[in-house]
Amino acid sequence: MAHTDDKKRLQAAADLRRAAVERLPAAAAEPPLPQTLEETRRLLHELQVHQIELEMQNEELHRSRGEMEATLEKYTGLYDFAPIGYVTLDRSGIIISANFTIAGLLGTERSRLFGCRFGLFVASDARSFFTGFLEEVLENKGKNTCEVELVTRGNMPLFVQVEADAFGDGTECRVAFMDISERKRLEKQTVHLSSFPQLNPNPVLETDLAGRIIYHNPASLNILQNLGMDESDMRLFLPANLKELVEEWDKVREETFHCTIEIQEMSFNATIYLSPRLQVARIYLLDITERRWAENQLYLLTETASHLLSSEAPQDIIGMLCMKAMDVLDCHTFFNYLIDGESGRLRLNACAGIPEEDQRRMEWLDSCTAVSECALRNDIRNNPAALDPPQLELARSYGIIASACYPLMTHDRKVLGSLSFLSDKSRFSAENLSFMKALSNQIAIALERTQNVQNLKKAQADLELRVADRTTELAGTVNALLEEIDVRETAEEFLRVEVDERLKVVDALREKEKQLIQQNRLAAMGEMVNNIAHQWRQPLNTLAVAIQQLPLFYDSPRFNREFLLENTGKAMELIQHMSRTIDDFRNFFSIDKEITTFNVRKLIEHAAALVEPGIRNLNITITIEAEGDVLVTGYQNEYAQVLVNILSNARNELVERAVDDGLISIRVFQEGNSSVVTVTDNAGGIDEQIIDKLFDPYFTTRGPDKGSGIGLFMSKTIIEKNMSGSLTVRNSGNGAEFRIEVNSAER
Repeated sequence: MAHTDDKKRLQAAADLRRAAVERLPAAAAEPPLPQTLEETRRLLHELQVHQIELEMQNEELHRSRGEMEATLEKYTGLYDFAPIGYVTLDRSGIIISANFTIAGLLGTERSRLFGCRFGLFVASDARSFFTGFLEEVLENKGKNTCEVELVTRGNMPLFVQVEADAFGDGTECRVAFMDISERKRLEKQTVHLSSFPQLNPNPVLETDLAGRIIYHNPASLNILQNLGMDESDMRLFLPANLKELVEEWDKVREETFHCTIEIQEMSFNATIYLSPRLQVARIYLLDITERRWAENQLYLLTETASHLLSSEAPQDIIGMLCMKAMDVLDCHTFFNYLIDGESGRLRLNACAGIPEEDQRRMEWLDSCTAVSECALRNDIRNNPAALDPPQLELARSYGIIASACYPLMTHDRKVLGSLSFLSDKSRFSAENLSFMKALSNQIAIALERTQNVQNLKKAQADLELRVADRTTELAGTVNALLEEIDVRETAEEFLRVEVDERLKVVDALREKEKQLIQQNRLAAMGEMVNNIAHQWRQPLNTLAVAIQQLPLFYDSPRFNREFLLENTGKAMELIQHMSRTIDDFRNFFSIDKEITTFNVRKLIEHAAALVEPGIRNLNITITIEAEGDVLVTGYQNEYAQVLVNILSNARNELVERAVDDGLISIRVFQEGNSSVVTVTDNAGGIDEQIIDKLFDPYFTTRGPDKGSGIGLFMSKTIIEKNMSGSLTVRNSGNGAEFRIEVNSAER
């Protein structure tokens, strides 16, 4: 772009020079030559002065051009980064230019706006209006404003104030956009808030300063009608001291007061707002009936717990407590039965809401319905089996509909009695049932506590009686008492010795278990050391040869840098191979600290590689068959230890029985949610008489000098206790088959 501008400037300068030459008169084209030296000097001086003047004019032109470019850049920046969106449209609404602000408002890159029709960004229902607005501006060639809804790239509504002005010959229009979305949102919120009192589910009232009600919302009338009242009772929502509050108010500052208003069984928190600007009192009420009812419940439960826990005979105060509970539950009948210790039947302990003659009829119950393990909440009209026959007959005679019964039980589920509440309401609410359950639990705890105290006192009395009898028996003779004391001391000493011996036995068993685990690990380490010896023998021989060559060839012509580097490289490869070998064995015997998810096939290949050096020269082949990638979550090294133990046992059996072509076959597969590994050999199998003892500790068929008998025992312990799996063995074909089964890892 800059190169094109330079070419244009050079072309313009050439054209200008050509025009100047054409205007130059013919006479001036060939000026007379100076005749004397003085004229020549004077002409040269004028030319020099003229050259300086031209240079000064050129500098002035460059400076003016720089100022013009800076001014243009300044005003371009003001346009592009103005806080208001600007666009220039032609008569058809095509965008000619746009600044960054309008591009940001529309959520589109500025370069994509050029050449687009602006109407695409106007909401569909406002496009015809906006088109007419632009036509009016271009027609009248004046400034005009409007508000319109735009749609951004994410289809989000955007409300803007538009100011348009036509310029030039009326073919183009400059349009400015100001985001007024927040103002629109506030206006909408104001409209919503203005309807808030009407939609409020709680009473809202307004009075003048004389206390006359000048407004109330629909919720106020609905609440009164639900209570059986009408609009004439609206003053019940006003605080009783409203007049005093207004008189004490200084009428200069806004003030807020709070109080509680009770209307029948309902309770309200009232907030009284006094404003000098409005000259009215606004009362906002909040229904706290349920909260007050819950507070009353909590207070009653607290009071009940205090009375029950402080009473030595809680059964005597159950009636008084249930009478208070009936006020909270809004019911009029309750029954409390307690188990009679002699007969084991339910006997009436307390009740309310029925005459004495009916109480005598209900004194004893033989049914166990009342002490079922869950609360009953039934309509006894449709489900009469919820009550015992005497209770059912009584309920029908008194018009009772809802019943709720809770058993009184000890913590070990022993029945102490029951507590029932009955009401003429259709049903008890969930809150009522929760309260009754808590009350029943408190009564049961108090009864159990009293029962325990009585049992303790009885036991103490029996103990004191036995002590008295014993004292009477011992009072006759001091010698008998001393003899008994000696016997007791002897018994205590014997008991102390026995306890010490048992502790020693337990410690010995623990130490023996540790030694057993250590013995198994040491045995496996011995096997691995033997394998390391096999692994290292050949590399050590090769390394020795490479080292011995150095002094032998030192004085020969073959000893050079290339020979030295070659021998050194071979030696380092052998050393690194031996280092990796010892790392593999060291990692194998490291203690598992975390449960990990591992690939069973890869772990089997690793375990087989560990025992392979020990069978390389024994004509024994190990084959591995895997059906896909089987994953297991558990202790990887312990699982590998089990595999090594089984492989080592199979190798030993093949060697002892001198099998010519020894074969150890390992198979891995998925069976349901379990991973299964089978290890099979062709050593002839296990004697059926000893196969059940194979996993017993210290059981071995190789003799005490060749085996400890703990390898398979520890393997079974690892699989079944540490990994919740199973390890079994059976005879299969020409040998034994060990089967390891554990849960597969979740993929």
